[in-house]
Amino acid sequence: MTLQVSASQISINNATGQEKFNSGQSLVFRKAFASGSGVTLNASTQRVIYVNQISQLVAGDFPVFYITITSGTGNGASSMLNIKQPASGSVFLHQSISTSNSTSTVEFEYFSCRTIGADVDFKATRHNENGRPVNIQTSVTFNWELYVYSVTS
Repeated sequence: MTLQVSASQISINNATGQEKFNSGQSLVFRKAFASGSGVTLNASTQRVIYVNQISQLVAGDFPVFYITITSGTGNGASSMLNIKQPASGSVFLHQSISTSNSTSTVEFEYFSCRTIGADVDFKATRHNENGRPVNIQTSVTFNWELYVYSVTS
């Protein structure tokens, strides 16, 4: 690898001389990190917000969440115990299927991870057969990590 610096550009070349990076390209770098443990979402606590965990995101920033479920009663959550996994967006917790009068009903539960301003927000949701949100029926406890990355312009 070689590093070449001129008055207008920096470039990095591999051993065969092929340019792998130059300063005209954008870079992604880690801007912030936050974490927490023992967060529980259930029928009585369906939303947890951690206030002022990060600087407010600006153009070019993007959050990446990871969660490790430490306990869960849902058929989805219980199959993912103690596995660190990406969780930007929704995490499946439970699915229930029932049949009555030749009609099948499927309901599902999930929780979402997101940033709102400088806050970190976790929210559990259950959708009934009409697609409307109702109280969740399962429980999940998890640890979380949030990495905020930014793209140089």
